[in-house]
Amino acid sequence: MQGTGEPDLEAWGGNPRYAIYPTADGGYLAVCLLEAKLWHQFCRVIGREDLIVEERQEDRHSRHGGRAVLYREAIAQYCLSRPRDVIASEMAKLAIPVMPVLSPDEAVAHENSAARKLAVKQPHSRQGAITELANPLAAAGLTREGGRSEAPGLGEHGAQVLAMLGYDSGAIARLQERGIV
Repeated sequence: MQGTGEPDLEAWGGNPRYAIYPTADGGYLAVCLLEAKLWHQFCRVIGREDLIVEERQEDRHSRHGGRAVLYREAIAQYCLSRPRDVIASEMAKLAIPVMPVLSPDEAVAHENSAARKLAVKQPHSRQGAITELANPLAAAGLTREGGRSEAPGLGEHGAQVLAMLGYDSGAIARLQERGIV
């Protein structure tokens, strides 16, 4: 629920330290603070040492009981206080796993995607160059050369399909004359 401070997605069973939170600029951050060491470091950075408590190993994957509301509020307030990329950059410098949630266009353009060649521009006869996700097997040499072929245009192979279905050339020609194929 954007703007409420409540995360839109809780990927780890309701754990407030492993969720997605909105930011001041309408972006989102994925907060991944399951380990006590990371949680303690994050709390010190945001000035909330009062949230640091001794925890057992099994607490990492819990909902954190009565402390969950405190955790959720502290993380939400911090995330809503500043823009997504400012927080993400600061956290990256400190090796604290709070990362931006990227749009598809941002993900394709991101430096990590570029370095790994995860998206490629393919020429397309009708649409110019289009961006496609690269085949992950290509780096291992497990794909054929030349990449993917483009999808046919609407009706482009209609006559061939009708012939495979048993239509003779005269029937296909009549359907084409009537604009059906």
